[in-house]
Amino acid sequence: MNLARVLQAIEAQGNVRFVYNNDVLPSNEFISIDVKDQPLDVVLSTVLKNTALTFKALDKELIVIAPSNSVIKKITVKGKITDSKGNPIIGPISR
Repeated sequence: MNLARVLQAIEAQGNVRFVYNNDVLPSNEFISIDVKDQPLDVVLSTVLKNTALTFKALDKELIVIAPSNSVIKKITVKGKITDSKGNPIIGPISR
């Protein structure tokens, strides 16, 4: 399967979300991996081994996949979430 599908399969198995730009993922390379009871960083290192990509965990649940020469940094986003009428939404969840 291609890298995007591998990342989707990993997301489906646990409490982790990946952030990446589809344009940087190799679409024509197929990945075959068979792992069991391995830490996520070991799995990702194996999956990304023959690519020009790296990963960085921004927290326990959010991992950025980016080109190896990228600078990955955590930023804080602030704002107000409103409905279509401009009324604030109480207790929204953002992913």
